[in-house]
Amino acid sequence: VHIDDVMLGTNTESDHKILLEEFLHVCAQHHMRVRLEKCELLKEQIDFLGFSMGWGWWRPNPSKTHPLTSFNVRPDAVRGLKDLRHFLGAANFYRRHVPNFTYSSAILTDLTKK
Repeated sequence: VHIDDVMLGTNTESDHKILLEEFLHVCAQHHMRVRLEKCELLKEQIDFLGFSMGWGWWRPNPSKTHPLTSFNVRPDAVRGLKDLRHFLGAANFYRRHVPNFTYSSAILTDLTKK
């Protein structure tokens, strides 16, 4: 099994150290290697899987959402149905952070059904 990324989050530094110790113990039990050079420990903020996260908050990472916010959805700019479906799929990843996403994307979604 190959697991590329793991993130552990807790409310306090002491809880974090306990969880980290438990995690490393489980990894050792199952003969899983951890590459220390890839580890970022005890960070107050981290970018992970397209989101920026911190103590009690998370939001889309602007560097990852820029292609979506700059996407031109004018009919003459969209090269085809494949582009539109790609855009909707990528936008759907961030739907929790877009108020009324279903309503806002309905017209574009309807275009994919024609």
